[in-house]
Amino acid sequence: MDILHLHWPDVFVATARPGRAKVKLALLKAIIGFAKLRGLRVVWTAHNLKRVGQRNGPLMTRAFWPAFIAALDGVIYLTESSKLIASRDEPALARIASAVIPHGPYEPPPGARLGDAPTTSPILIFFGSIVPYKNAAALVKAFGELKPGTANLWILGKMSVNNPDLDLEPALERLPADARAHVTYDNRFLSEDELASSVRAATLVVLPYREVLNSGSVIYSLSARTPVLASRLPLFDELAEVVGEDWLTTYEASLTGEILRRALDHAEHLKRSPANPNLEPFAWPTIARQTAVFFSSLLKR
Repeated sequence: MDILHLHWPDVFVATARPGRAKVKLALLKAIIGFAKLRGLRVVWTAHNLKRVGQRNGPLMTRAFWPAFIAALDGVIYLTESSKLIASRDEPALARIASAVIPHGPYEPPPGARLGDAPTTSPILIFFGSIVPYKNAAALVKAFGELKPGTANLWILGKMSVNNPDLDLEPALERLPADARAHVTYDNRFLSEDELASSVRAATLVVLPYREVLNSGSVIYSLSARTPVLASRLPLFDELAEVVGEDWLTTYEASLTGEILRRALDHAEHLKRSPANPNLEPFAWPTIARQTAVFFSSLLKR
């Protein structure tokens, strides 16, 4: 073994109870230190940087991130925009060897959402852990501007315990009764089959994020051949150039009912067409080759 490749090292420490966080941090440091003594290169795939509201935040800022970044020999970013943002927010990362290697596609199974009766109305879906930066309340507000019965809205995901989105439930409560009747809010972790079939059954995935470094949700949705509407951020603009702007459309400023309506019309047409998003650059064999080349370059240093 020549490479120690880490994906979510911060989660290992951040999810620990406060009394155990320092123990987990010491264990992680010991593992990395032992790897360095053995001559291994330490590589990190940077899915996320420092997350607001993360448990054990002060410890992470003071003791985890500086030591972890200092130990790195290489970093894999999933997009060019995430590399730029990471280097801006954490200048020490800019001095570490890096490569941009995208996230691979998923293969969700076909089918309608488990446990739900079929519906003839189009379906808007928001999925994943619910935290403030994902801005789910903006989608709820815009949904309330649609003519009742125009669409159904599914919000599928567990509300964060450590960093809850305090705007979502009040936004749901403010919806008129005729709009609220078309909303499903499933506050739990869905099984893989439930999530996959839900995304495939949806007409349009909506990601009204305020900020984001990477988004597996886009690739997940497009793997299910479900179009995506997202806020105008560098990451989404970069991905849209690759997968096709028909499949990943972005909007400026605030999300509105009119933007949703136009995106729904477009998504319905797209799903009926024989077209497919361009996921060829995300093929796993290509990613494997790119990763091997990067690892080889590190070992030659």
